[in-house]
Amino acid sequence: MQKIYALGLHKTGSTSLQMFLLRNQRALMETGILYPPVTPQGITRLMAEMAGRVPATRPSRLNEYMGHNALAYRMIAEAVPGYQFPKGHNPMFAGAMALGLVKDMAQQMAARALVFCSEDLARAALLAPAVPGRFAAAFGTEETTLMAVIRRPDEAIASWQTQLLRFRMPVPALTPKVLRGYFDSVHVAYRRALSPWCEAFPAARLAIADYATVRRQGGSVGFFRAYCGLDLPDTLSDAEDRNPGLHPALFEIARQATHGLEAAEFAALRDLLFALPPEGLPDAREVDFLDAGTRRALLAHFTPIHDWLAGLTGSTAFFDDLDDIARPRRLSHLEAARIALPLVRAAAERAGNDGLCSFLRGLEIAA
Repeated sequence: MQKIYALGLHKTGSTSLQMFLLRNQRALMETGILYPPVTPQGITRLMAEMAGRVPATRPSRLNEYMGHNALAYRMIAEAVPGYQFPKGHNPMFAGAMALGLVKDMAQQMAARALVFCSEDLARAALLAPAVPGRFAAAFGTEETTLMAVIRRPDEAIASWQTQLLRFRMPVPALTPKVLRGYFDSVHVAYRRALSPWCEAFPAARLAIADYATVRRQGGSVGFFRAYCGLDLPDTLSDAEDRNPGLHPALFEIARQATHGLEAAEFAALRDLLFALPPEGLPDAREVDFLDAGTRRALLAHFTPIHDWLAGLTGSTAFFDDLDDIARPRRLSHLEAARIALPLVRAAAERAGNDGLCSFLRGLEIAA
């Protein structure tokens, strides 16, 4: 049985790939490819769909399309004392129960291939390096493909900030100290996130690429189709891109809103910000979350990791623009926010949202 582990990483299209796999879960199963449900909600959804009771286009609950995230978090919580399993992923089985369920499901249907997909599988390897070995013990190490899409770390750190705001998670001001705290995270420490998988599956076929290249070649779904090594049905339907990023000029406005607005008002502002057209906003490529000193430090810290990635993939340079990490952009995210604020105020006025208008009138962006 072939095993495919799509490991993310974060903010590289994992959600779009998960939605693609979920939308086509039944069609894949009918050809012997198991994208397994590992949560109670995922199982009940699949049962209903197999009975023809659920439209494929209906909204999906978090644990239906991010069930493998829940499994990764459960395994982290089981391995790391004091680690809090995210409440949003409840209800969730114990890790051993979920793996046993998948193993039995694969045997019962005589699956020819098994697909796991979650950026948090990479996070799990970083925080709990024994996790990949649990998958190897459950499903074997032969016929395995490890897939990963990797973003340049300065872009990964920046993109992750807007992801936190999507879920109204309070984000501290981006001081150099806060930013350098990411240097040992899954957004930079790619060797620590991937090497446990490579060690658990030493004979695995590797499909690892940089995010910019993957975007040019059709995104995460296109990358999966091209390099998963599976004979996929021709009838699979594509999923829309999911989880788009917030324009960086709007970040500081949203960040302050997490502290100043209640949940309903924040949701209204978030929708307004994501709907704001780019006209009048600074070029997103020239807005900087990192100060010059942090950029220089990040390049020095990341260069050995980059060299490891190049060796792993047999390339001269994994990122051909590595030195660009140290190049400051034209505007800080605070300067960009001051440019964007009048546009956001005008959009709130057009929407007739008095609460947002009041909040935005009192909002100040630090120099």
